[in-house]
Amino acid sequence: MMEHKEFAIGETFWCGGGLWRCSDIGTRVIIAIRIDRVDVASPTPELCRTLGHTEAEAEGWFNGPPHAVSETVFDEYDMEGCSLKPAVETDEPAADTSRLDSTIIIVSSEKLDAFCTQLDKPTEPNEKLRRLMQRRSAWEEKT
Repeated sequence: MMEHKEFAIGETFWCGGGLWRCSDIGTRVIIAIRIDRVDVASPTPELCRTLGHTEAEAEGWFNGPPHAVSETVFDEYDMEGCSLKPAVETDEPAADTSRLDSTIIIVSSEKLDAFCTQLDKPTEPNEKLRRLMQRRSAWEEKT
C-alpha cells in the first residue's frame, strides 16, 4: 500500500496488475497513465491493436502532457492497491481496480464532430420525458 506522499510526478508504480506513471498530484488524489500496455480501439477492425510498453513508448503514446492515453484518477481507496513493486501472491483480497482499465477509441474528426453535435442537441420535449422528470428519485423520501 502506498501513501499519497510516496507518489512523485514522472515516477512509476504498480496497481491492479499494471504499471502506471504518475502524471499529476492533487491534494487528495493521484493522476496517472497506464504504461505497460495501450489498447487502441477503432471503428475499423484492422486498426484495433494492443501495444506493449516499448512499442507504445516508441510511437509517442506516453508523451505529454497532454497525453494521447487517458489519465486515471486514483483516490485514497485506489492508493491502497498501489505499490512500488509488482504485487506478489497473497491471501489478502486485492483492491478493486476494475475501473482502472481504459480503452482509446480512434475516430475521424468528422465522426467526432457528429457525435459531439448529437450530445449538444437538446432533446425534444415528449410525454415519456415529462413523466420521467416528474417521477421521484429512488433515494428521495416517499410522502
